[in-house]
Amino acid sequence: HQGFALDTDMRLPNKLLGIVGKLQDAWCGDGSNPLDAFGFGLCGDGRGGGRLRPFNKVGAMQFEMTAPADPTLNLGVLWEPKDWFALGAVYQSGSNTVLTGRYTFEAEPTLDKFVRGMYSSLLGPVVASMFGFPTSVPPVQSGNATLVLPFPEHIQLGMKFKPLRRVQLNVDANWTNWKRWDKLTLQFDQSINLLEMARIFGQADPSKLVLPRGYRNTIHYGLGLQVNATDRLTLRAGYEPRKSSIPNDKIDLVSPLPDITNKSLGLGYATPSGLHIDVAASYAAGKFNVPAEGSCNMNCSNFFNVIYNPYAGLDVAGGIRIRYVGVPLPFSPSSSPAPRRRSRPLPKTSKSSCSACSSCGTSKTPRS
Repeated sequence: HQGFALDTDMRLPNKLLGIVGKLQDAWCGDGSNPLDAFGFGLCGDGRGGGRLRPFNKVGAMQFEMTAPADPTLNLGVLWEPKDWFALGAVYQSGSNTVLTGRYTFEAEPTLDKFVRGMYSSLLGPVVASMFGFPTSVPPVQSGNATLVLPFPEHIQLGMKFKPLRRVQLNVDANWTNWKRWDKLTLQFDQSINLLEMARIFGQADPSKLVLPRGYRNTIHYGLGLQVNATDRLTLRAGYEPRKSSIPNDKIDLVSPLPDITNKSLGLGYATPSGLHIDVAASYAAGKFNVPAEGSCNMNCSNFFNVIYNPYAGLDVAGGIRIRYVGVPLPFSPSSSPAPRRRSRPLPKTSKSSCSACSSCGTSKTPRS
C-alpha cells in the first residue's frame, strides 16, 4: 500500500507579476482609471480588487491519493558460520505505482477579478487570449487525479559481530535508487483554471502539474549495539548518520529532508511469565540553509520557475526534528508442564544414551 498527500498554499513570485503590480499602482492608483476600459483592463474590478502581488497567496492545492496494492519482490540471504559472526543482504525490487484519488484547487478572488477586468476592456481580451488566460477563475475546482509514483529499488547489507558473549555489534549499509524521482506528474480530469494563469510561465498543459525533483542515489550506514546485561534485561543503542537523497540545490518545502542524524536507545525485559517488554526511543534532526537562487524547486527567480517556487529571490533556512517512543508488548506464555506418568527404568547403555529409547519415547543424540 502506498499513499501520497499534499496540502499547501500557492503563490507565484515572478518578475512579470511584480512589473504588472507596479503598473497597476501607477495606472489605477487606489481605485480605478476612467481610461482603463479603453486600454488593457489592468485595474481589475475598479475598487482595488485584482491587484497582483508576487508574494501574496493566489490559492491552495490539496491532493490525497492511494494505491491499495503494489506487489514487489523482496529477497534476503543470511550467512552465519559462527554464533559470533554473520553477514546478511536484502534486495527490494522497485515498481511504478499508479496512485488515484482526489484533488482540490482553491483560488483567491484576486485572479478572477484580474482576468474579468481584462476581458471587459477594449484591448485586454487580445492580450489575455495571447497569454492563454481563462475568462474566469472559479474559487474551487475539484475532481479525480492520477499520479505515477516510482517505488525505488533498495539494497541493504548487514554484519553481526559478537566480541563478547553478551555484547553484539551490528553494521548496516543502505542504498536506494532515489534517482528515479526526477519529476512527479499529476494528471487531472479537467483543465485547471488556476494553472491556465501560468501558461505564460511555461505551464503548457493546465490539466497536469509537473513537480521537478532531481533526487540522487545515496549510501548511508547504521551502527547498532546490544548488551545482554542479564538473562532477562537487554540494552540497545543505535546511531545512523543518514545522507539525504535530496541535493541542497533541489530541496523544497514539499519534501524538506536534509541530512539527518538519528540516535536511538532501547531496552528489553522478559518476565518469568513470558511477557516481553521492549521500550525504544529515537531522535532525528537535521538543518538546511539555502541562499537565494540556491534551489530552483524553492527560491529561484528565473522567469519560468513558478510552480512550485514560493520563495523566489529569498534566503530560506529550516530544519526537521523527529521524536519517537515505542512500547510494544508481545506476549509468549510458557507452555504448560506435561503431566507426570509412571515409566519403566531406562535400560543401561555402555558408553552413550539411547538415540531412540522406546521405554520413555524420547530421542537423544548419543554422547561420545
